[in-house]
Amino acid sequence: MVLLALFGFTTLSNAQEVSISGREKGFVIRPEIGINSGWESTSDQLFGYFLQGSFVYHFNANFNAGVGTGVHYYEWYYQSEKDKVLSLPIYANIRTYFSNKKVSPFLDIKIGYNIPLSEGEIKGEEPGSVFHNQFMKIKGLYGLLSLGLQVKKIDIGMSIGWTKDVNYVKGNVNLDSSDEYQGWYFTPAFSIAYNIQFK
Repeated sequence: MVLLALFGFTTLSNAQEVSISGREKGFVIRPEIGINSGWESTSDQLFGYFLQGSFVYHFNANFNAGVGTGVHYYEWYYQSEKDKVLSLPIYANIRTYFSNKKVSPFLDIKIGYNIPLSEGEIKGEEPGSVFHNQFMKIKGLYGLLSLGLQVKKIDIGMSIGWTKDVNYVKGNVNLDSSDEYQGWYFTPAFSIAYNIQFK
């Protein structure tokens, strides 16, 4: 992240007065939609959609930074069962562009924290089994590393993400309900965004 920030700021001295790309100094709102999937193991998987938005400042045509938030919806697959899980990420966002043209490749990093909005529940067939009343929520550190292409004001990106979750049980006679297991989902994603610039 430090190297990326340094690269962006070093372009300040080389910035052109007129931006070929249309990216100029000022604030930008960037709404984004996407799909992603993830896995923690062969029996514990996610598939979902997200809607989020970043509020950033263009320091020049090659670098911007800001913050963002959104809503992530997942279908949680565990064993042969599934349920729905929602989370709200809050993140810092930095981005550098590799050219100052109307078609520009970019590297984008989002790092933040996921707040759970709901929890998923998987019930085993036998009340006494270890899979009975298994719960999961998306909670903890969140990261997304994206490579993409901006065509005028539209972004198209491919990403790899890291999402932390918490698994726990309730009402199981064989397990302590206070036991929790925390793990990481690796989540490839595809997204499209639109840049609204305020000059």
